[in-house]
Amino acid sequence: MSVQPGRMTAVLDYLKSVQREVYGTEEFEYYLFADKVKQMYEADMFIVSLAVVELISLATLFWQINRAARINPAEVIKGE
Repeated sequence: MSVQPGRMTAVLDYLKSVQREVYGTEEFEYYLFADKVKQMYEADMFIVSLAVVELISLATLFWQINRAARINPAEVIKGE
């Protein structure tokens, strides 16, 4: 169901009254689909950002290890 902007409270009041008539209860729970989708993607975005940080860290680590493995100790001593 879609609601026009600014009409949310009127729609919710109507749905509450329908529930009261049909079920005879005041308990009324609802959620918006857009909020559920946003909630799902927030968790996914955390995982994606964590994976990017891990990838950058591992790439930097392997680059430093490769660079250190290529250094000739004799050249380093000569330079000092």
